[in-house]
Amino acid sequence: MLRSERDDAVNRLAVFRDETERLKVDQAALFKVRAEMALLRQQTNELSRLAAGVRQLRNLQRVDEAQASVQPLSVLSDLERCRDNLRRISAAVEQYALEKKQVQGEKVYPGDILPYLVKKELPHCPAGGIYSLRGVGNDATCSMDGHTL
Repeated sequence: MLRSERDDAVNRLAVFRDETERLKVDQAALFKVRAEMALLRQQTNELSRLAAGVRQLRNLQRVDEAQASVQPLSVLSDLERCRDNLRRISAAVEQYALEKKQVQGEKVYPGDILPYLVKKELPHCPAGGIYSLRGVGNDATCSMDGHTL
């Protein structure tokens, strides 16, 4: 009788150990799923933020296009036109970066941003300056003194 009780207790202990081991594995899997869910939530929030940024940049581009067609360029000074060009270039860089998931400081080449510019071409400084792209997150620059954003 005592032997059968001991055998029964040993068997139950083995079942409990197996169940405990299975629960540990399940718990580890649960923690992994929770971490993945948190990452997915974070990525979803980031995508929403990026989509809002793209919409905002597209709206700015439409406004720029509308303003360019309404306001005659001859009334603007060279400096104002240059700054306007620099703003358009910088906005195109930001839109490119958002859509291509570029990070702060990554190099951007003129060919990368052409699709985001009005007339699909890089504007020229009306005073003869040369524009330089300084990477994602940095404003474009002009070689003319005082022609800055």
